[in-house]
Formats: sequence, structure tokens, C-alpha cells
Amino acid sequence: MEHALEGSGLAGAGARNSCQLVFAHPISDLEIIMLFHVKAQHDNVTCEGARRAKGEDVAPTVETERWLEGNDKVKVLTALGYLSEHRYYAIVESDDYSDVNLLMQGHVFNGSVEILPCLDMMERRKGRGEWGK
Repeated sequence: MEHALEGSGLAGAGARNSCQLVFAHPISDLEIIMLFHVKAQHDNVTCEGARRAKGEDVAPTVETERWLEGNDKVKVLTALGYLSEHRYYAIVESDDYSDVNLLMQGHVFNGSVEILPCLDMMERRKGRGEWGK
């Protein structure tokens, strides 16, 4: 799977350099790679960490945070937590929105999840030959 974040600033976060994002391609033997911005929001009542601290029966973090590792269909490029607001952000790479949705399924029961397709704007500018001009 080629990476869609060349020059985006996330390379230092473990991202590979390669091609830019493509939403559709007329040649069927090429793999389509898409980027998605994910935001998962919960509150202090549904927060698994807070519930765990109160002694409630909550699955251990080794299970609840497994999504951070991605899977064979979704690569998590970066994941950030804004813990005081009970919010996670992630940039993920996949060729199917449904696979991203399934990866984030556990968050749906605790709050809202937003999954947005996005474009690497820095790569787009470079692709037009405008970078540095």
C-alpha cells in the first residue's frame, strides 16, 4: 500500500513517503488509497477511563485502544488525544470508508464519531508545481 502523505509533516510521525491521495482511478488494477480525518468525542459520563477509575466493569485499555494499531484494511497514520475534552483525532489511510467505520465502531457507543475523507493539500500544491513559488 503506497502512502498518501508525502511532505505533509506527518512523515516524522511514522508516515511513509509516496503518492498523493486518489479518490477514484479509471485503471482497475491500481489500488485506491484514501485519507480520512477521524474525530471521536465522548463525555465524562461515557469515558472508559473515568468509568474504570470509579471501579466500573470496563474492558481493559489493551482492548479499548486496539484501534490505534489499525488493522489489515486501515492504517492509522497518527492518533492524537485531547484528553481534557474527551476527544480523539486520527488521520487514517484506507481504500474503503466502511473499513474505517468498522475500526471506529467501539467509539460509537460512547459518543459521536466523525469520519471525513480529506485531501493532502501540501501534496496537491506540490503536484501542481507550485511548492516554493
